[in-house]
Amino acid sequence: MAFQKVLELSELPAGTSKVVKLGNKKVALFNYNGKITALGNACLHRGGPLGLGCVEKKTMATM
Repeated sequence: MAFQKVLELSELPAGTSKVVKLGNKKVALFNYNGKITALGNACLHRGGPLGLGCVEKKTMATM
């Protein structure tokens, strides 16, 4: 897939998220820890909009 610009970096400040439309799909963008991540906007668990949530740091427990 080719790169498609959907917003200016200044429109996604650190620690925020935004939902954008890319073709006929909604994509959730996150600016977290200095990295931009794009995900399909639907939560696989409940189908809700990911872009309206927040990102939290989670650590994995080892067994």
